[in-house]
Amino acid sequence: MNPGADFVSTGIILKIKIMTYILGWKSNTSVFISGDMAITTIGEHPQELSKQLSSFQEKQFKASNKKIEESLQKVLNLDSRLIFGFAGDVKVASDFANNLSLRAFQAKLKKPDDMVAIINQSLEDCISVDNMQKVQFIFGVMLEDKPTLFSYNAFNDCRILLHEELVQIGSLTKSPLYTNISAGLSSFFIKGTLPDERMIACVNAIIQSYGVHDNLIEKYGVGGAILGVDDRVKSHFDNYALQECRGQSKITAYPTR
Repeated sequence: MNPGADFVSTGIILKIKIMTYILGWKSNTSVFISGDMAITTIGEHPQELSKQLSSFQEKQFKASNKKIEESLQKVLNLDSRLIFGFAGDVKVASDFANNLSLRAFQAKLKKPDDMVAIINQSLEDCISVDNMQKVQFIFGVMLEDKPTLFSYNAFNDCRILLHEELVQIGSLTKSPLYTNISAGLSSFFIKGTLPDERMIACVNAIIQSYGVHDNLIEKYGVGGAILGVDDRVKSHFDNYALQECRGQSKITAYPTR
């Protein structure tokens, strides 16, 4: 885990916030999470950009009180069965992920209620009431060889949800154009004949292409290389194609705390 925190530069405390895009989905045999690597730092006199261009050759952004650059992996494997993606406050998400990783290692995860229980325990341990709205999470886990997809606060309501189809979090969800493309294409791929081992490569390529057609770094704080993980605990940086269709989600809600 690469934890983030507030840091001090020339006596000014700069708040690090993630303006990101993370999406999770599953097939009949695997579960996947992908996301960007841009991070937004807000505060007076932010440090200089480490590079002018991202690894995908997007122009990174700096103003008098903000900078946006590719610098943080936000999709992770926490356990041999559990993958995780986050948006929001980096320090809060880091503390939560470390706690959840330990609980997942110790737990016998067989059914959705088992996963919900350790999510709630980690929320209780790590996230105060004041911080509950500051983060959003996606979880992918294999429960008795069944791919299972959860989210926390995906719709800014502090609920734990079980998803049968794609779930999206972060700042790019403000754009119906991109969320509809992602939903439609992931559904198209899952219902087609695309093998699991190529799934992340294709979805990552589509997300990566959004930044070719639009200035996502400056508009949404989204950019840099797109990284994906799957339940086999492999990481993927890849490229492929683009089409458009639409999808709908089936969701089950669980109580938090």
